[in-house]
Amino acid sequence: EFLTHFVKYSDFAYSWLQDDPLQAMAVLSLPVLIVQGEKDTQMASKDAHYLEEALKRADNSDVTLRLLPNADHALKINEGAVSLKAEADAARPLDAEFLKTLGEWLDKKLKK
Repeated sequence: EFLTHFVKYSDFAYSWLQDDPLQAMAVLSLPVLIVQGEKDTQMASKDAHYLEEALKRADNSDVTLRLLPNADHALKINEGAVSLKAEADAARPLDAEFLKTLGEWLDKKLKK
């Protein structure tokens, strides 16, 4: 189903795949929360660190990075082994640590 969406909207998908996230970070001057699941099969934790570094190099001092040890790409709980099969299980709930992190970050930013 995911790939079907890309084929159906191939112009959008192609342009999206051409974008360099590190270059996009260079123009952000707003607060940024980067949340990365360490059991993500699509992105490595080091990629989250690269985003953080790019933002800081662009003089964005309001960057928060959180790595979640038992979360996958969708930030859902995965207490087992890293696998595509586990990631495909839509019944798993969102990682509670993600929800806590997001709530605390929003509270902090909205009180400024």
